[in-house]
Amino acid sequence: MGKGRSEELIRRRDKTLVERFIYWTETARLRYDDTIKVLSENEFFISESRVMQILRKNADKLNVNNIPKKTIKYRVLPFFKGQ
Repeated sequence: MGKGRSEELIRRRDKTLVERFIYWTETARLRYDDTIKVLSENEFFISESRVMQILRKNADKLNVNNIPKKTIKYRVLPFFKGQ
């Protein structure tokens, strides 16, 4: 196994981050800035600027109108009761 971060794990993290962003903004109707804060501090433990970089990099996947609803998988995380 090579040194450094696994490209597969990074790709999966980024995909999950985009899915969670869509959940918080579209389903939970959380404001953009609050969503970035939740993703940064409570779900992925990376800086807010890194969250925004990942979202910009994956902007083509953020057009919710083009994603069939049944393909978006939302995971309920146990430590987010009531959010």
